[in-house]
Amino acid sequence: PDDLRFAVATGDVGLISRAPGIGKKTAERLILELKDKLGGEAMEDVPVGTAAASIHDEGSAQSESVAALVALGYNQSEAVKAVRTAVANTGGDTDTETLLKLALKELI
Repeated sequence: PDDLRFAVATGDVGLISRAPGIGKKTAERLILELKDKLGGEAMEDVPVGTAAASIHDEGSAQSESVAALVALGYNQSEAVKAVRTAVANTGGDTDTETLLKLALKELI
């Protein structure tokens, strides 16, 4: 459920279209319809302190790590998932460098 909320909040068509029977157009339509239903609540239900909750906080270690991974060529959903796993493995907040290293290890 958190991955779906995340995909809707970030507009990640690729993640949703990976589901069997869901193509690009259907994924775009789902995002459009679910964004209206979820509104601003898409990220509010995710526990504070997780990458999902702070990924949109400008300047946070999580958002900087995701931005760095996207700049390296990973797609948004892969980057977010890797950073979320890295945060879970550290047990809390850490600096961008550490999160980026852990996320890269997760992706490789």
